[in-house]
Amino acid sequence: MDNISVCVSFIAAILGIAYPILLEVISRLDEKYSSQIIVDLFSKERENKFFTFSLRVSLVSLLVWMLKLPPHIKIDGLNILIGKSSEYILIISTILLIVSFFYFVKKVLVYYTPTKYLPYIIERHLLLHTNKIIEKHNKKSEDNEFEFFRAIADVLYFSIKNQNEKISQTVSDFMYGAFKKVRDNIQNKEVVYPSTYYDLVYKTIEDLAFQKNKRLTFLEHRTAGSVWLLGEFGNTKVSEETYVWIWRNILLAIKYEREDYIIYHWETAYQYIRQSLDYIYPNYSNETFEITNQGEIDIRLSDRKRFLEFHYALGGLLLYKKHYNCLQRAFSYTQSIPPQYELLPDTMDEVFGLYFNFRDPYEMKHPWISSRYGFPDLGGLNSDGIIKQWICKYIALLFIRQYSIVPHLITMKPLNYPRIPTTQGEKRQWIDNLDYFKKLVEEVLNNKELLITTGLDFVADEWCEKYNQPKPIEFIEKVKQNVIDSFEGTEIEQPVSPTKVQRFRNTTASILKPIFEEYQIIDNEFELNGDLNKWYVNGRSNIIDKSGFAENQDAEHSNFDSFLPESFSNKYKDAISAIFVLASSASYLLNSQDIVPGISRLGIVSNDYAIVSFGINIQELIKNANNDSLKDFKIINFNHRNYHLVGDSLFVLKLKDLPKLNYKEPKSEEIEKYSLVKTIDEYNLYTTVVDLNLSPDLREEFAENSNGKDLRKSIYMAISMSLEVQWKKSIHCIQIKQASAYRERGIINNLSDIKAIVEKPSR
Repeated sequence: MDNISVCVSFIAAILGIAYPILLEVISRLDEKYSSQIIVDLFSKERENKFFTFSLRVSLVSLLVWMLKLPPHIKIDGLNILIGKSSEYILIISTILLIVSFFYFVKKVLVYYTPTKYLPYIIERHLLLHTNKIIEKHNKKSEDNEFEFFRAIADVLYFSIKNQNEKISQTVSDFMYGAFKKVRDNIQNKEVVYPSTYYDLVYKTIEDLAFQKNKRLTFLEHRTAGSVWLLGEFGNTKVSEETYVWIWRNILLAIKYEREDYIIYHWETAYQYIRQSLDYIYPNYSNETFEITNQGEIDIRLSDRKRFLEFHYALGGLLLYKKHYNCLQRAFSYTQSIPPQYELLPDTMDEVFGLYFNFRDPYEMKHPWISSRYGFPDLGGLNSDGIIKQWICKYIALLFIRQYSIVPHLITMKPLNYPRIPTTQGEKRQWIDNLDYFKKLVEEVLNNKELLITTGLDFVADEWCEKYNQPKPIEFIEKVKQNVIDSFEGTEIEQPVSPTKVQRFRNTTASILKPIFEEYQIIDNEFELNGDLNKWYVNGRSNIIDKSGFAENQDAEHSNFDSFLPESFSNKYKDAISAIFVLASSASYLLNSQDIVPGISRLGIVSNDYAIVSFGINIQELIKNANNDSLKDFKIINFNHRNYHLVGDSLFVLKLKDLPKLNYKEPKSEEIEKYSLVKTIDEYNLYTTVVDLNLSPDLREEFAENSNGKDLRKSIYMAISMSLEVQWKKSIHCIQIKQASAYRERGIINNLSDIKAIVEKPSR
């Protein structure tokens, strides 16, 4: 057999027999590993590409040889070589095909043998993530960057399915290092893993949950136990993304009823809070004795609070799903002697603080809690309230658990009453919500199955009486009464805030002074003497709860400083407009189009008279009437008026007959009695804020009209002013009222009814 026959035989054998068999083997990679990514990676291998290329070249060279094409180039001495070039090319391509075939077969064996493929793919992943390779691939997507990682994950799923402990252990060790490398590369920041890492843990837990044997317990502990996500013996911060995925993992354990997975997590969390979230003790400056690491302390406390919050929500989830055995195991888990339970409260201060944190009736602390701690089979608008209810019920169980704590230190007092909050707002919250907590505790005490399983069934009235301990319900009632007493005592004893008093005075001045200045335009420039008509505008006062002027309240009274000056402002404006009505000598009711002609019929000289308008746009009426005779009048406009008495009116009177505004100084005994403080000098306006608890004389004076209210909890606040409005007697002050289609004000006058002003002869 010549060389060409041998080549043709090899090509035919590879193409007709070996290649189809190998293709069948490759097609089964997906079936073997259930992984499209592994199949895709194989298709990208150099051996596969080289073999495919060699096969194509061999077939082309064979075709060229079979065509027996004459050479187009002739070179003396090389014609024989050129004439046989197709044979040489065929031989060379066949040799390359055979070589590539062996490499191809070797690569197929690597992919098809998990014990060989796993080290190979791990090496490829590590090579990709060296510094030089990362620089070449830093613009690729995460899918390309972690394609080898996802292939390793698929091998892990394969090993779980086949219960291959050796492969699982190898992958587990690699993954442990991969997660640790991410944490080590992030210092003093929240650790956020690539999404591929989170998917790996979730899918691994789901695959393991189907298995009933315990061959892969080490893998369950690292995945469901959150070892990969939280780490061991490191000082890392848990990100919100990690919390979300751990909660999903726990829901997966709940779904498949794997309480052991939850306990694995609890054990890891216990170790994490002790090692990574231990308390940081303050360092003091030798010079200033100030704490130099307060920032670090605050951050650590915040991280601990977030971590513990997660596990209190977990307790609520376990109670909701009635996993009482799991709760019992969590309650008894410790790694220290004497026992310490890092994920559980030690004092009633902690228990009550937790309850009021999660009670949150106004959605201030945990809005949309279902998006953070979703419970199975819950949805809709009520889910947030139901989740909080179960977490609060778990806290009620923790309240009962306090009775089981055996103090091993003199400082341990698990049944001491909690400290009463300092602010009135917090006290009010306690008073309003302790009855609900009592109801939850009663429900827990009535759940005998829960108490027996958790070992808390001994907490009964007989036990409390025997050991002289407060009964649970009486304990809560006592706490509530203590808070009520403190709240009421504070309402009486709390001081008035000087800052808020000054704010009231400043606000009063800023509101009223511009108004007084606005109304100065009607003040007669001359002093009025003789027999005068006098009307008075006095101040305004009120008795209100002291909380509006005290610090540390449940809510800031938004208008504590402005409601009284605004009320007095309206009173002042109403009074001025009403006094003009009292001073008027004649009154006419006219339609709007008759007002300007009506003024003209009064027969007055514009230079001597003023028009004082309340609610009527007199300039617009003059413009529409095309009456130039009134344009020289002094026109004074006010928008505010006593609508019921004045309505929309204007008053026509002589300039010299305008009133005199006399802001009188209050009597000295009145200033002393009410502790008045001058607030606007120009107008002799005074203000006061008096704590009636400290003023028994005033309290006694106001007691008659207090309807039995305890005035010790109140303050007297006042704006004191004595405005004397002086008018000459027997003046001509003509009121013209504007008729309205929407309000009955009497019979409308005709223009003929209007009489000209007849001046009395001067004596």
